[in-house]
Amino acid sequence: MDSQSSRAPAARHTLQVLSHLASRRGPVGAATISHALGLPRSSVYQLLAVLREEGFVVHFPEERLFGLGVRAAELAFAYNRQDPLARVGKPIIERLVDTTRENAQLAIMDGRDIYYVATERAPHRPSIVARVGVRLPSHATASGLAMLAAMSRDQVDALFTGKGVFPSLTERQAVENRRQLHAELDRTRARGYGVEIELVEEHIATVACPVIDHLGTPVAAVGISYLSWRIDAAQEEAYAALARTAAEELGRRIGAGIPAAMPEAPSEAPPEELPAD
Repeated sequence: MDSQSSRAPAARHTLQVLSHLASRRGPVGAATISHALGLPRSSVYQLLAVLREEGFVVHFPEERLFGLGVRAAELAFAYNRQDPLARVGKPIIERLVDTTRENAQLAIMDGRDIYYVATERAPHRPSIVARVGVRLPSHATASGLAMLAAMSRDQVDALFTGKGVFPSLTERQAVENRRQLHAELDRTRARGYGVEIELVEEHIATVACPVIDHLGTPVAAVGISYLSWRIDAAQEEAYAALARTAAEELGRRIGAGIPAAMPEAPSEAPPEELPAD
């Protein structure tokens, strides 16, 4: 049976063009888009023309390049306004609490901090600092470490530049500089999940796994918090596996199953004559 997208190829190709433009560092030429997506150049021009008319794409005629337009930015603002991560993630977090009988949360990255967008407290478990709207330094949290570990070294270094970027929350401060942070991120990648033990609150530990979008970007993290003295290493790994399953489900729900744009071409295709505006 044909998929829904195969019955609407124009719609799919349009979204592929937008996704490709969104994945680039700057505007690109129509020939590059054609080559990257495997679409005829004539079809790419037709799609770009419609997107230009609707304001989703901007044409830079002097450079013969195309970039995202204001309407694309409006979609991003609308996405944030509707808060789909919290809406989709809330029931997943609730099921995680039902399964583990531990507190669970969903956090996003905001600069160097994490920001909790959905939390759920398990019955007979202590109230913890992780509540909706709370911000915490990413380097001191399992959710933050999980997301940072999914970023490139350059991205991490760009976030942690300057003085005072490693505040401590308890006396058990583990990361005080970028060298220590990268060492911790290496351990996080090797382990497969983020973990913090009493770095945020006494007697509380957390494991977390990142939610990865269709571009391979960490957009959130799912965490499970528990009393540190109650859980051994085997149970920690079991909780991490459950957090990973929940994170993967959330990733699929927000579109991680959509193929990412193809890697950027090694070099820009030679300029070509563009249709008259």
